Amino acid sequence: MITNKPLQFRNYKPTHPGLLPYYHQPTNVIGETEKLCQNIVNEARLHTKRITNGEGDLAELVPKKVNWDLKRDVEKKLRNLDEVYQSSINQIILKQQKKQKKKKKKA
Repeated sequence: MITNKPLQFRNYKPTHPGLLPYYHQPTNVIGETEKLCQNIVNEARLHTKRITNGEGDLAELVPKKVNWDLKRDVEKKLRNLDEVYQSSINQIILKQQKKQKKKKKKA
């Protein structure tokens, strides 16, 4: 399959002058990441100042459901455990009914 993608040089600078228009400067990932981290830190400081000044609500910082991941991970195991639990209760009830029937037959 042939696609018509334009030439792009990102990893090295071509020496031929005809290919120089296709050269792209490599992006500064570290600089962009630092800017993003700084924005997050500034936003957190702003929220902290709002809450300490009494303008914001503390509930904004607390997650809605703290244990959502625990419920997700344990849900399947709990279903299996519930099935075993129900079957054991049924067995106990059946044993008690058999004992009562034996007592009635003896009496």
